[in-house]
Amino acid sequence: MHKRIICIVMAVGVVLGVSTKAFAEPSLNDQLNASQSQYQQSEASLNASQAKYAQLEDKIEALDNKIQKSMAEADQIKGKIDKTQGDIAEQKKNLEKAQQRVKAEQDLYKNRLRAMYIMGNDGYLSALLDSKGFSDFITKIDNISKIAEFDNKAIASLNERQQEVQQKKDSLEDNKKKLVSLQAESNKNIADLGKQRTAQDPLIAQYKADIAAATTASTNAKAQVDVVNGKITAQKNAEAAAQAAAAAQEAQVAAAAQAAATAAVKPVASAPAPATTTTASANTAPVSVNRGQVKVSIPSTSATPATKNTTKNTNSSANQSAPAPTHSSAASGSVISYAEQFIGVPYVWGGTSPSGFDCSGFVQYVYAHFGVSIDRTSQAQFGDGVAVSQSDLQPGDLVFFHDDGSGPGHVGMYIGGGNIIHAPHTGATVTIVPLSYMNGYCGARRVR
Repeated sequence: MHKRIICIVMAVGVVLGVSTKAFAEPSLNDQLNASQSQYQQSEASLNASQAKYAQLEDKIEALDNKIQKSMAEADQIKGKIDKTQGDIAEQKKNLEKAQQRVKAEQDLYKNRLRAMYIMGNDGYLSALLDSKGFSDFITKIDNISKIAEFDNKAIASLNERQQEVQQKKDSLEDNKKKLVSLQAESNKNIADLGKQRTAQDPLIAQYKADIAAATTASTNAKAQVDVVNGKITAQKNAEAAAQAAAAAQEAQVAAAAQAAATAAVKPVASAPAPATTTTASANTAPVSVNRGQVKVSIPSTSATPATKNTTKNTNSSANQSAPAPTHSSAASGSVISYAEQFIGVPYVWGGTSPSGFDCSGFVQYVYAHFGVSIDRTSQAQFGDGVAVSQSDLQPGDLVFFHDDGSGPGHVGMYIGGGNIIHAPHTGATVTIVPLSYMNGYCGARRVR
């Protein structure tokens, strides 16, 4: 009888051991490793695509800065050409006046000689021959010399004036030709830069497609990792349930064996009437003793393991989004609020209106709304207001980037919270980005 009990216990242990091992699925670990590896590769590909696109954006921004500077130079050259053209017109008028004065002096001299001839004098010679003495002769010679000298000086002076005006006019004409040549060169440079910028459009489309594909692949790989982790969690839960059931069944078997051993030592003759002893637990196997035989009944339903209900202590404030940064003053807050109204406006070379802005045109337009006048280009704006350090930046301060020696090539507006608003480059729109994302920081100015 003892052997039978031992056999029953061993059989139950074997069954439980087999059922427990049946839950093991080693291939899930391999699936998880493969999924995690795929996810890491997808993330690496996404990061590489984003890095390439960031480099391309920097290149486009640099081209836009050059175009903006070239356009500013072209405007300056045009202004010089217009001024030179006006100076040429003025000198042309002066030259005409000088020529008229020379002609008037020449006409006066001719009229004097004509009058002398009409009066019967043969010019200066007749006047000298009519002298009434040596003293009169000397006086007439002196007068004639003075008249001739005056005429000569007047005509020479007018001729010099005429030549001077002509030289100025010629000089202005030469200067105009040089300016026109510079203007043509500047326009050609702008056109070449525009072609270089347009050549970047296919790369922009390609890199955006690469980023989209890498993002999709990364998302799918992450989902696969989550699926495998879910399977592993389910397996662990099943194993825990099986182990709990096995422990309960082992307890039942031990109790049954103990009861059978106790009953076996009593004399069979003095055995009490058939009785059934049942444990208090619904999951405990009933053991009955009848005519000295021990019968163990094992329930067919496995016990439900106790579930430990743990409540995660969460901080309610941790799930709340961080408050938006507040601005230092009502004035700066108004400037920032007004600037943010233009988010989404496209970047346009030379743009100074809500139909399209370049970087300096954007900040100039915003401040003009509040009666603050600043210069047109980023290079000139770098001299407006007062300088401030990066650590002392306040909302509304202008921040500058990419100083190539001739002045900053890009400008934006600090809005607080470590962010700026700016018109970045062609193909983009007015947007907000972290200041830390920008390259080539070279200073800030406070203009309000």
